[in-house]
Amino acid sequence: MSRQRRVSAGVPTGGQFATQQHYASEVSLAAPTDSSTMRVNRHGDMEWRNAAGEYHREDGPAIENANGAKQWFRSGTRHRDDGPAIERPGGNNDWYRNGKLHRDDGPAIDWKNSTKQWYRDGERVEPPEQR
Repeated sequence: MSRQRRVSAGVPTGGQFATQQHYASEVSLAAPTDSSTMRVNRHGDMEWRNAAGEYHREDGPAIENANGAKQWFRSGTRHRDDGPAIERPGGNNDWYRNGKLHRDDGPAIDWKNSTKQWYRDGERVEPPEQR
């Protein structure tokens, strides 16, 4: 099922706001094991939400941005069991478990500019070589 709806956005013009109409597609793509609904916003980002309106997807990222970034959520909480919960273009990755920065086998924040930070259950810990 696909339908279009009108979305108004305020656009500043000369100190006043004019209304500009944008169209966003809404597509229901519920998987047999998942009751999430996918919508494409006006920026081209795909977002999956559950019936409560929370970001949620069982079989992939709940947000796939048009720029290539991906974010995993379960019932509105940032979470992924088998990899980073945030994958950004260019290779910057953040690992989350149950909404908290967490990684057992490496840095929870691993960015290509050499930034690496270790976390367990949301608490920052020293890298293994400094323990």
